[in-house]
Parts: sequence; C-alpha cells; structure tokens
Amino acid sequence: MTTILGDEMDATDDCSKLMETMRCLERETAILEQDVLKCCGATFAQCNAILGIGDRETSLNDLAEVLELDKSTASRTVDGLAKAGLVERNVDPGDRRYVRISLTWKGRDAKSEITTGMAGYYRRLYLAIPPGKRKLVQQGLEALIEALGDVRGGSGEYA
Repeated sequence: MTTILGDEMDATDDCSKLMETMRCLERETAILEQDVLKCCGATFAQCNAILGIGDRETSLNDLAEVLELDKSTASRTVDGLAKAGLVERNVDPGDRRYVRISLTWKGRDAKSEITTGMAGYYRRLYLAIPPGKRKLVQQGLEALIEALGDVRGGSGEYA
C-alpha cells in the first residue's frame, strides 16, 4: 500500500533524478557549443541567431520572437554578429523605424558551417541511440520541451 508520504518521497527522489539528468544534459549541450559550433567563432546564442535569420531579411522584433528572447537580448546578440561582420543592418527606406537584418556572405558561410557541423553531430548522436529507443527518446524530448514551456508559462521566466 502506497501512502501519501511514500508518494511524496518517490516524487522527491524522481525530481532529484530529473534535476541531475537535466544538469548532465546542460553540460553535454555546453560541450556541443564548444566542440561543434566553434567553427565560425560565434557563441551558442549567436549561432542560434544566425540560424534564426537564415536566408531572409528579418526585423529585430521578428528575430527576438523566433528565438524566444526579449528585444534587448536579441539586440545585443545582433550587435556582436554585426561587429564580427556576420550580419548587416539596413534601414527600410519606406519606414526608417524598421531595420532589416540579414546575413552577409561571411554570415552565410558561417550558417553553412554551423548547419554542417550540427547535422554531423546529430547524425552521430542519433546512430548512438539504440534503434529500438530512438522513437522513445524523441517522444521524451518533445514531452520535456512541452513541460519546460508550461513551467515557463510563455513569459520567459521560470516559475
């Protein structure tokens, strides 16, 4: 017979295991950042911004929304990319309040390197997962992403 106290202890143990697992995942993600994304000298945040801009022009507001960042954080990220010559900003002649952000040739080369590096990394990772567990891992990651969004509440803040 399980008691409420027993359920709470199990939940506490399970939460501790989740926390430990998430910390391991964060460390492994940091290794990805250091090893795979070092190709173009950009930070993890800058690589995400490069991929978020892609092959199109975008605004800072749109980029911030795609990256789920506040506008000031997105602006600082774009500043670093502009200083590195990876993006350019152009004022919209029809609306001078609107600034278009796009990748330079150097930025497009960086995007290609990032995409190639990540594709190779994730292929190796996928093949390292036992075939019978691949779908389960994918489903678990999707559930985790959904739960993280629920905890964050869409506000960008974790409760």
